[in-house]
Amino acid sequence: MRRCVLAPLAVGGLLTLITPAAPTSAAGSGGSSKPSVADVRFRERDYSLSVDQRAVPSGQLTVWVRNEGKVEHELVAFRTDLDEGALPMTPDGHQVDEHGPGVTHLDPEAEDVQPGSTKTITLRLDPGRYVFICNLPGHYRTGMHIAVAAR
Repeated sequence: MRRCVLAPLAVGGLLTLITPAAPTSAAGSGGSSKPSVADVRFRERDYSLSVDQRAVPSGQLTVWVRNEGKVEHELVAFRTDLDEGALPMTPDGHQVDEHGPGVTHLDPEAEDVQPGSTKTITLRLDPGRYVFICNLPGHYRTGMHIAVAAR
């Protein structure tokens, strides 16, 4: 929505009205010229993963990842109908096979999330089911995975 601010200006005895040429947004009004983007927040601990909402709107999504643990983590997203604990594994069994059957890997990943830090990534989600994991060796198997639905 475009807001016009009318300001009287006296110039040489004449009263003139000035309107801004570009759309503006008043602070705190809730108006914005930016497209709406949904946010979702993940918390990583040693060795669990939680999310503030299990259902998110489809479209552009800002993903916030907070590492509350004592070791490094990452956050990787897959579109899949597989159970969150049954994703395909690499031959050594230490990580999820990011290109394995039944999963579609999404980029970007939130990599190198150090203890006490927060990273953000932006993903575009079509309607469907997604599984978010930490895919550092051994972390997925210890329970660092959670499913989220995009609607």
